[in-house]
Amino acid sequence: MKLRVWKPLVLLLIAIFVLSAVNMVHALGVTATIPVGGAPSGLAYDSSKGEIFVTNGQDNTTSVISDSTNTVIATIPVGGYPYGVAYDSIKNEIFVVNLYSNNVMVISDATNAVVATIPVGQSPYNIAYDSAKGELFVTNSYDGTVSVISDSTNTVVATVPVGVEPFSIAYDSGKSEIFVVNYETDSKNYSVSVISDNTNTVVATLPLPGFPSFIVYDPAKGEIFVPTGVGGGSAVVTVISDRTNSIVATISDLSFEVQVEGLAYDPSRGEIFVVLHQSNKVVAISDNTNKVVETINVGNSPWTATYDAGKSAIYVGNGGSSTVSVIAGLSTTSATPNPSGSFDFGSIMWIIVIIIIIILLIIIILIWLSRQRKFTVLVQNSQTQSPISGANVSASGPEDLSGITENNGKIIFSNVKKGDYSIKASASGFSPSMPISVSVKNKTDCIIKLSSAPGGVPKDDSGGNGPGDEGKVGSSISTTIVQESNSRTQPAQTVQQAPVQTAPTTVNVTPTMSSQQETTEQQGWTGERIQQAIRTFQEKGAISPETALTAKELGLSRIFVRILERRKGQTRIFKEINGKYYLDQKATEES
Repeated sequence: MKLRVWKPLVLLLIAIFVLSAVNMVHALGVTATIPVGGAPSGLAYDSSKGEIFVTNGQDNTTSVISDSTNTVIATIPVGGYPYGVAYDSIKNEIFVVNLYSNNVMVISDATNAVVATIPVGQSPYNIAYDSAKGELFVTNSYDGTVSVISDSTNTVVATVPVGVEPFSIAYDSGKSEIFVVNYETDSKNYSVSVISDNTNTVVATLPLPGFPSFIVYDPAKGEIFVPTGVGGGSAVVTVISDRTNSIVATISDLSFEVQVEGLAYDPSRGEIFVVLHQSNKVVAISDNTNKVVETINVGNSPWTATYDAGKSAIYVGNGGSSTVSVIAGLSTTSATPNPSGSFDFGSIMWIIVIIIIIILLIIIILIWLSRQRKFTVLVQNSQTQSPISGANVSASGPEDLSGITENNGKIIFSNVKKGDYSIKASASGFSPSMPISVSVKNKTDCIIKLSSAPGGVPKDDSGGNGPGDEGKVGSSISTTIVQESNSRTQPAQTVQQAPVQTAPTTVNVTPTMSSQQETTEQQGWTGERIQQAIRTFQEKGAISPETALTAKELGLSRIFVRILERRKGQTRIFKEINGKYYLDQKATEES
């Protein structure tokens, strides 16, 4: 393949590599892993400080992570087995639910210190913040109730009975309602209780098809996402419409996971991030299609997650490894970085599609390049083989071409018409070339070698013959033609043009003749006639046994033909074969 084909191809491959590298850099994946306390159970994002608060159940502490550095900047002692946590944007306070202490502690994000402790029901698990009312709703598992806390007084202002063993809870800002998951372990009467924050009463109860865990609200769609089916069979995520309080979709393509836990809604991507506890993965579900579009490996035994709006990142608490994984980057529907090296079927299909597209692009570019017809002429010094810049090159044929060679001695005629061209070259200080026939197909390279003119005087290239050429022979001029057609390179053809030397010239002939014959022949065999004959043979292309022509085709005079016949087999320059004649280039050069 020619270099000019490789150049754009290499550029294409570089562009593909750069785009792939950019995609890999920005693709959705784990960008940081942060050590925290034992068994992280709950996470909340503090928008005013750009911080993540993580409850550590085994350590009875809360870790504070800066989302700028992804490092723990504070550790706050709290109650027995802290679990759920929520951020109050009005008060800039963090509310931490202590499972074993049956209370909620309030932390100021300005001082990272506990500023209040609020008693609630038995075995409280999770908490949700109602920004419209300035209230916190806490699930009391053993009591089957929800405690309502006012953030103005840090006291319980209402207690709402719900189902058995309420666990997770979410605030629906569109309806001003609270959705509570009741997992009812013994009766398996799984349900969702809907509480109005205006009346603090249950306004609807929706049965669930399986064992529920955490819950999250999607404000863009007005939908509630809750994992069900945990503990047996295939796990699913149930989608509930808050307009009808009914199930509108069931999502089951969760990599055969049987235990789904925490969820987080990402409004920037329109995706729900679902924690797969046993697979050590997080999947992202599009809220438009309710299909899994991302799969990301995280730490050991992930449990809960939260969304950081300032960084457009998902923070995932890994209970088994006591770490927090940070997921960031651009969301795509193709393969994402996978630390374990495994891919699902959809990812593999996308990779195959991308490879096929790249191959097709390369083939299209190669076909396009092959159709770009180019005619390249290189003019060289016949003695030094060095390129001649500023040489005049012209060609006539299907279209007229002309130009001047550059410093590399080349001129390129692009997008020329296909066909036979007569080409010639001339340069100051060099003898002009004779017209040469060149067949231009897809790509043609032509080399013309010029010799220095006698006395260094340039010759007029009008019609390929300079004035005063008669009776003189100039320098040796050779042309090499390399043609390519249909992506195949034909063997190089070398056409050696007869030298035009200063006359008179002696033609090497070795016959034994009488003086009378010699006199007669010299009358028709003069230096001027020899030059004219040489040019005729060259112009007609009779320069090899294969291209030999008859005397009629060559237009030779009768006296010249008689001389050739008499000296048959004895001349060195002109040769006869089967009644046809040709010029011996080698003998011409040696004369």
